[in-house]
Amino acid sequence: MKILFISDEVIFGYGGGCIERQKYYDGLKEYSLQKGDDFKVISLDEKKTEASFPVVVKKSRVKDVLARVMGHSTYMYFEWKKHSRKVYHYKPDVVFLSRSRMGFIERDLRRNMKHCRIICNFENIEYDYVDAYFANSSSILKEMYIVLEKWCTKRDEQMALDNADSVAFLTRRDLERAKALYKYQCQHEIVLPICIEKSTILMKNSEKKSVVFIGSLSYGSNIEALKMFLTEVWQPFFMNDSDLELIIGGSNPPQQLLQIIESIGNCKLHSNFSSLIDVVPLDSMVIAPIQHGAGMKVKVAETLSMGLMIAASDEALIGYEDAIEKDKLHGIVRANTADEYKLAIDLFCGTSLEELKQISVQNKDIYLEHFSYEVSRKAISALCDEIR
Repeated sequence: MKILFISDEVIFGYGGGCIERQKYYDGLKEYSLQKGDDFKVISLDEKKTEASFPVVVKKSRVKDVLARVMGHSTYMYFEWKKHSRKVYHYKPDVVFLSRSRMGFIERDLRRNMKHCRIICNFENIEYDYVDAYFANSSSILKEMYIVLEKWCTKRDEQMALDNADSVAFLTRRDLERAKALYKYQCQHEIVLPICIEKSTILMKNSEKKSVVFIGSLSYGSNIEALKMFLTEVWQPFFMNDSDLELIIGGSNPPQQLLQIIESIGNCKLHSNFSSLIDVVPLDSMVIAPIQHGAGMKVKVAETLSMGLMIAASDEALIGYEDAIEKDKLHGIVRANTADEYKLAIDLFCGTSLEELKQISVQNKDIYLEHFSYEVSRKAISALCDEIR
């Protein structure tokens, strides 16, 4: 059997989207090795491997804009037109689409390769996050862009659901939203949460109790969440505590946010770092205060894999219901308001080093049981067997 993985983004990068794509790349590659199948990949990754399909995909701002003019939500529309004949000649038995914005590929595959089985991954309901993508735009045409982007995205996602043999969702909420927004009818689908290849082993020490925020500071929802935390929690209650430090890891903060950060003496900003181990100290607590948007879900899984305590909003904890049920040591704290974050930090400050070590063991066990590659490989294998 021939399996083709198609992504309109890089697979081997850093960030939530890359981690999601790596999960499926790993699962499909492992499945192919076990079954003796041929596995090929089309993506934006510049470094080619033995699995790389013999085409070169190039993204540009011009292609992105023109794709919207053509009624589609990704530059990949033009790359697909250029390379589709090579795919048809390859005759894949299974095609996996890494994002729901590539529904037009599914439509063409359905028309031209009726034998081909199609799996589409919904890492989010993209339509619901269009407003967040434009949150920092100051263009006078912003509202027009949003209307066009929503129309193109909804069109592509509808095609993705209408033409897929199987659909992979990140959360059960996304599945229910697909039913409501697109009238999706259950067929073959899985709900597979964020899974991370391996646990991160922390080595950085700190003499202070450390509270950590990691996230893109150019993403509207993250900016809003961090600004709330700084002005309503940290500045009023903790900025004068010499035994505490707030560590922020993220690049390109807007000037207004940067000014707030720089005004706080016990706050450190790390704009450029290659790995979490360079930023996150042992025995620290991570916060995920996002109230809406697609960010932070990966941060919860990463935090569990590091064995750290986390205080997170209901939005960030979507998909982590099993983890919350398994938590018996207050290693996962729900916090949605300024008062709740203050209480969470007070709880963290009152937790002894020995208790933090116990939380570390518990949270790493939760990660291994629910959010590791062992989990994703089994689920992806079962999904492929179902449509084989």
